[in-house]
Formats: sequence, C-alpha cells, structure tokens
Amino acid sequence: MREYRPQLRKAQQDGDQQAVRRLQAKARAAMDEKIAATEGISVPEYERIAAAARQHESLRRDVLERMRARQQDGQGQSGGGAAGQ
Repeated sequence: MREYRPQLRKAQQDGDQQAVRRLQAKARAAMDEKIAATEGISVPEYERIAAAARQHESLRRDVLERMRARQQDGQGQSGGGAAGQ
C-alpha cells in the first residue's frame, strides 16, 4: 500500500531486511483488510485478478480503468492494489 512505500524504500536502501519483512507484512495485512471490507470480492478473488492483470496488459488497463472509475464515484477503497504494481 502506498503509505508503506517510503518506509519500505528506506529500509531497502539501508539494507535492513528485518524492517523490510515487517513492513511488507504490515502492508499485506492492511491490503487484505481493505479487500475483505470491499463488498463483492474476496482476497483470493482479488489475488487471481491481480495475477492475471500482471500478465496481460489489456486486462491490466481495464482493471485500472474500473478502479479509477469506482474511486471517482466514491464507491472504491483507496490504496494501491497489486494490479497497479
């Protein structure tokens, strides 16, 4: 998730692998919590969509477009998803 990126980048630059693992776990838990709170999708479904989007550029564009539209409509949850990474 976006809020962890600066801390994660610093820990990586510092070579602090323990901090990197801890921040990755915190980011993953926060992401899972947001996905679980989103109506109509489970964490495993999200992970399958994200994996497919990483492999297929046209699907990735479609997913990102839909996410942006939901956020503009005020329906989506903010935060980076795996599809956008």
